[in-house]
Amino acid sequence: MARYLESGVFSPSADITGNDLLVKLSSGQLVVTAADTDEAYGILPDPTDANVPANVITCGECYAIAGGTIAAGAALAPDADGEVKTAATGDAIVGEALEAAVAGDRFLITLYLDKTRLVA
Repeated sequence: MARYLESGVFSPSADITGNDLLVKLSSGQLVVTAADTDEAYGILPDPTDANVPANVITCGECYAIAGGTIAAGAALAPDADGEVKTAATGDAIVGEALEAAVAGDRFLITLYLDKTRLVA
């Protein structure tokens, strides 16, 4: 069972059609993360229309989409298209995998956007 904290202050600049995608802030609006160095704001659990305030998960246990093969316990970083991947040196850390996953899987993670631990 996922347990998390949501914030609903920001809206996306364009429609976001996927579930459980990692998002960041750009010019005060939500956009899907696209690079391993992106500083994530949280995970958008549901598709959201442009300019509509969104519920964003900012910490806790939640689901994410795997961008590749991920082992349980691995540190996670942003990947292309709002997915997460196993963190490498220099990547921004967004959480930890609570279960193993392969590319495209929806899997349980602990999201901790701890600004004191930004890189692997």
